[in-house]
Amino acid sequence: MGLIKRTVDAVKPPKTGRKEVWDGDLPGFGLRVYYTGRKVYIAKYRLRDDGKHQLMTLGDAKVLTVAQARTAYKAVLADVAEGKDPQGERRAAKSQEKPLTFAELADLWMDDHAKPHRRTWKEDERRLKAVTAKLGTKKAAEVTTRMLSRIHQDIGDKRGKTEANRTITTVRAVFGKAVAWNDLPRDFDNPASGVDLYPEPRRTRLVRRAEFPGLLAAIKDYGDPIVAGAILTLVFTGLRKRDVLNLQWSDVDMEAGFIALRMQKTSDVRLVAMSAATTAVFTSLPRLDGNPYVFPGRIKGKPLQSLKKAWTSIRTKAGCPDLRMHDLKRTVGTMLALAGESNFMISQVLGHRDESTARYYVSLAAEMTSGVMDRYAAQVEEASAPTTMLGGPKP
Repeated sequence: MGLIKRTVDAVKPPKTGRKEVWDGDLPGFGLRVYYTGRKVYIAKYRLRDDGKHQLMTLGDAKVLTVAQARTAYKAVLADVAEGKDPQGERRAAKSQEKPLTFAELADLWMDDHAKPHRRTWKEDERRLKAVTAKLGTKKAAEVTTRMLSRIHQDIGDKRGKTEANRTITTVRAVFGKAVAWNDLPRDFDNPASGVDLYPEPRRTRLVRRAEFPGLLAAIKDYGDPIVAGAILTLVFTGLRKRDVLNLQWSDVDMEAGFIALRMQKTSDVRLVAMSAATTAVFTSLPRLDGNPYVFPGRIKGKPLQSLKKAWTSIRTKAGCPDLRMHDLKRTVGTMLALAGESNFMISQVLGHRDESTARYYVSLAAEMTSGVMDRYAAQVEEASAPTTMLGGPKP
């Protein structure tokens, strides 16, 4: 069915980011709706020279009628048929009029890429703010590797080497998209690519079997049942923290035993099986009138925002102060591997698009079981000793 004024007006904004609604009669013509309520008409087309898809804004839905937007889209298709790139030409013209600053480039990347496509967009935004605080007014094309290296070192000294590396990889992504979008020349040399990143040994910390009793006791003894319930859900599901905190009761089917996770990138729904332990956690939680979230926060109608303070208290009381919240997810994956589950099954449970991360959990499980074979070999050698073989000395 084609877009009409009634359907445009009826589209509800998403909870976060944005979503697209496509015209059923004219492929590539659609409506983008932001979480703020803003609606714009968009055009999606494929370039003739390299086959890459481009997406451009046609105009605000408050300004253009559906018919006007559809006419504008047909004009875009006519230009594409002649080998032109309307979006690229628009960006190039805008760049020539006034060169983009790094802050403007970062804002474009956040609005057009990170928020609609990356689950970690809030972390991306935080990291980019640290860079724009120093380079925001600088022309994007004049940002150098030396400038970024200094920022990298400063963040490494103050907030840790991993955080410094993630900041630079985010900046690298910003410049990469700017080139793809023609905001910067095709031959632009990405300055973030030249920054020497700190080596990062892969983290292997898990919740050890001996730590589980103390950890679970500390969680259950925590004074706030909603916070405790959120952390127990992380322990029993291996879900991401933000996915847990954003859960609504409408996403939970207690009878069928599933959680429906809505994927921001694809708008798909991933079903997560609930164990009896997870079901017990949800059953024990209070439900607040006017708040749809499983783990409601202090602000009316909003979810719980942070677990940081609670987690620090709980892990300290449990005697594992070095345990990070993300280690819970790694623990789930590794214990599934120890139980003999396949890479495919682990990747499905934890929501990975491929099995590479699941293979890492299997390798961790192999490291954990290596001691088992050492003990076995020691028993064999001991049993083979002259004084113990078959209960007595060799003849």
